[in-house]
Amino acid sequence: MGSHQGGLGNATPMKVAYFVSRFPKITETFVLYEALALLKLGVDVEIFPLVEHREDAAHPEAEEMESRVTRVSVGVRECWLVARTALFVSPIKFLRALRSLFRCSGGSPAHIIRALALLVKIVAISDEIKRRGFDHVHAHFATHPALAACMARDLTGIPYTFTAHGSDLHRDPRGLRAKILGSAFAVTISDYNRAFMLEHAGQELADRIRVFRCGADLSKFQGGVHGKDGPFRIACVAALREVKGHRFLLDGLGVLREANIPFECCLAGDGPLRRQLEEDVQARGLGAHVRFLGSQSRDEVAALLAQSNVIALTSIQDRAGRREGIPVSLMEGMAAGLPAVASRISGIPELVEDGVSGWLTPPGDGGAIGEALLRLARDPGCARQMGDEGRRRVIASYDLTVNAATFAAALKESVGA
Repeated sequence: MGSHQGGLGNATPMKVAYFVSRFPKITETFVLYEALALLKLGVDVEIFPLVEHREDAAHPEAEEMESRVTRVSVGVRECWLVARTALFVSPIKFLRALRSLFRCSGGSPAHIIRALALLVKIVAISDEIKRRGFDHVHAHFATHPALAACMARDLTGIPYTFTAHGSDLHRDPRGLRAKILGSAFAVTISDYNRAFMLEHAGQELADRIRVFRCGADLSKFQGGVHGKDGPFRIACVAALREVKGHRFLLDGLGVLREANIPFECCLAGDGPLRRQLEEDVQARGLGAHVRFLGSQSRDEVAALLAQSNVIALTSIQDRAGRREGIPVSLMEGMAAGLPAVASRISGIPELVEDGVSGWLTPPGDGGAIGEALLRLARDPGCARQMGDEGRRRVIASYDLTVNAATFAAALKESVGA
């Protein structure tokens, strides 16, 4: 570890191992684009997924990252490695890692079972990152990636940080305190999340939790006048899952139809609710107005936004307790100069200022969503002004390149310490 003094202009790049549950995931662009931004800043990032995962669709940029992904399979060699570590090479370190497994699981049977199922892979990955001389581990998500990073620290001595996003934090924060205490520092993407973490882990940990926001690539999303001709165009870029609240957006579209507003709504994204939502659209008589685009690349999303009048994301807390962090798709829509219609939930009000860069509505209130859309459809001048304000907000606080540089500097400082 001593020979790696950390990128950002130094001769030897800082080597950072990213622990993630799965890679690539088309709905987790923030991990991919942050890693690519760090690479451009001279940080040597490699990704270590904990779970085997393949998707039919992937962002083209994921191919660029593929050569920097190490997938460790569990076989006889890996099982022998665990036994050797536990019995002969580092039994004390192994016992420390086991203690961290239980502490970071916070007494949750589900957490413990999943962690034990990953034990062999965590030990094997830890051996790999030590052998290859990584300086630091950063885990995306406060669940098992953060737990794995803590265990890797016990086994290797390599320090770690982790980022808490949304549902990974809100659904079951048991074990959070142990993960924070074991880290060099913990990261989260909103002030809302930071307050949540302090509430559940202890206010005395305030100096150990930092807010580093996700961001939009401003080179990909340009501001300007959008959707000038034709019907009022609504873009919604989100996985077709309950937490995204699509059915309440459909309620809002009914308000537009009743007001005789010509409109088109494009749903970019895929997921388990697609068939149900398609049937719902037909049952509501909205088939002529709603298009299902499926999974879209970033360039395809940028083209969609350039032809739209508003970005909509009507998120809710779902039955399993899942909540948003701050959706990157909202940042990208606002970066493209669009006003936002979004839910007043989690960290979203930190991005969308109600009445300034868009309209915030109570989660699950289809009538309020419809009224917000109606206001924008009837007042294009106000919509353009809100879109301009939204782009200024993203430039000021949600620029991917700037925020990645801030994060990289914090990692460098931590490695140096």
